[in-house]
Amino acid sequence: MTQDLSLRVRHDARTALDHLGLKPLGPLRSLPTPWDRPQRQVLHTPVAGSLRGEVAVKVLLDPDPAAAAAFAQEHDLPRVLSPIADSLVRSGEIPHNPIVQLLHREPVQLAGSLVAVTRFARAVGPLDATTWGRTLGILHRIGTTPSALRRLTGVPGKTLAGLHAQTLVEAFQRPGHPFHDRADLALRFAHVLRERVARALELDPEPLLAHRDFHALNCVHARTGAVVLDWQEAGWGSRSDDFAWLYLTVSRFGGLPQLLDEAKTAYRQASGGICPSDEQIRAAGQVRELLCLGFSLAKADHSPRHRREALNQLPILRDPQTRTRRWRMLHNPAIFSPGIIPSRRTTAAWSA
Repeated sequence: MTQDLSLRVRHDARTALDHLGLKPLGPLRSLPTPWDRPQRQVLHTPVAGSLRGEVAVKVLLDPDPAAAAAFAQEHDLPRVLSPIADSLVRSGEIPHNPIVQLLHREPVQLAGSLVAVTRFARAVGPLDATTWGRTLGILHRIGTTPSALRRLTGVPGKTLAGLHAQTLVEAFQRPGHPFHDRADLALRFAHVLRERVARALELDPEPLLAHRDFHALNCVHARTGAVVLDWQEAGWGSRSDDFAWLYLTVSRFGGLPQLLDEAKTAYRQASGGICPSDEQIRAAGQVRELLCLGFSLAKADHSPRHRREALNQLPILRDPQTRTRRWRMLHNPAIFSPGIIPSRRTTAAWSA
């Protein structure tokens, strides 16, 4: 992030905090942000005023209409889901509310930016697969309530995670792109993606309000219970969709196989005995990894490393079961490092 951009982000963050009656008690510290999204930054700081404690401040600079709408939905869904979760806690159906706590009803609108402020969830330890699976089971209890399902009416599915055919076509047309003028590859990718999405939907068609971006950076093992962040991709989905990143951790990033087994066991306990099958999870995971390939292909001209990674991933277009070298680049490798770890109990059992 350039110095000018950093100064602007911090200025807008302080302005939004002042608007909410909050005064920073220390420096505004940046949280990890994908390198390819410099206009979207997250900071945190302790505050005093109408609230005491730590807050997270998410700043979106110069949003176009689509980005502004996505930012508004990301803010709106926790606002709607948190009271549903509170009612389930009171009835004893779930042990705690895992929804990130918003501090205002609507994003703060400033000249040239949107800002959202939430309570900061500080991690008390690494995220293990049991906590991850239990939290996902709790989320899906919330996402299958009538109130949550009503939120899906008129909301388009987000299966493609923001990847559009035009993204690839335009990327391939850039001078110097390794796949310049490979319209046949873009067309092949679109056909295979449609086939794998159709198979995933056929295997797991029951809808719920899914998070759809449930990876290690978006689930914090906090003192009062795990907290789930970043609801931008949330919407229509299936249970297996939210297992996709963990599947990818195991299948392409060298994660231990017991991570999925441990997560499924915890999920089943939290969800009342329901759990996606291995086949359903594999189908959803293969859609997610194909989307990762699509983004890698689009960014193959960013550097020689990006080109090598795209070529490394390319064989999965032909066969999703093919073995490749461990994936490294992606668009945010911090998702997997340090990522999700097995519990000590499970590690000991597998070692024996």
